[in-house]
Amino acid sequence: MRGHDLRDFSSPRLWAGAGPLAMPAPLPAELGMAGVVVPLYPGVYSAMGWLMSDVKHDYIRSKLAGLVAVTADEIAGVFAILQSHAERDLRGEGFTPAR
Repeated sequence: MRGHDLRDFSSPRLWAGAGPLAMPAPLPAELGMAGVVVPLYPGVYSAMGWLMSDVKHDYIRSKLAGLVAVTADEIAGVFAILQSHAERDLRGEGFTPAR
């Protein structure tokens, strides 16, 4: 088997705002797809996804060193700093420690 035949599928248009309306058909038409599916209210669909998504922050600290040169205490210290930054940011966004 060499994959799926795109002519058996419709292309979903799930981008934010008017994105699905701005470019509804060129690519699916070129691929010979069966059609295009556009949500009834694409802007609402996008806003709902944003409202329902989880809060996520990434905290990263890099250190260029050989593995044997880094101690467990140094790693724990970096994690403690990153955790304090995360807690501060979440408190600033209205989250309590229990949440």
